[in-house]
Amino acid sequence: MTEKVSLNFNICETTNRECANEESNEDDYANIKVNSKCKHLSDPDLSEVGVKLIDEEDPSRGLVLSYTGGDKCNATTDYRLDIVLLCNETVEEPIYALQNQNIKTMDEECLPKVINF
Repeated sequence: MTEKVSLNFNICETTNRECANEESNEDDYANIKVNSKCKHLSDPDLSEVGVKLIDEEDPSRGLVLSYTGGDKCNATTDYRLDIVLLCNETVEEPIYALQNQNIKTMDEECLPKVINF
């Protein structure tokens, strides 16, 4: 059986896509839904977002935004989302894709990564 996976994120504001199975009415900046189960990947007020360069010696390569403070993924790990923004002057409209396209369960992917091409 193939699971339906959707990942919603917005760098500038909330996604306006709440997790329907959550008790909280707070919207978030990132969430993942696998097989109709939805989990927050970030805290609702973005107080826990990290930014780092992909390559300290070559900043022109791009940066990584790390959204933390998400729901519990398992007993030891909270959900987190990394968005890798590659610098490419020739791209007119970036395409974003999950690094792992084969997520089968919520516990399998506690730290999803999105890369722009």
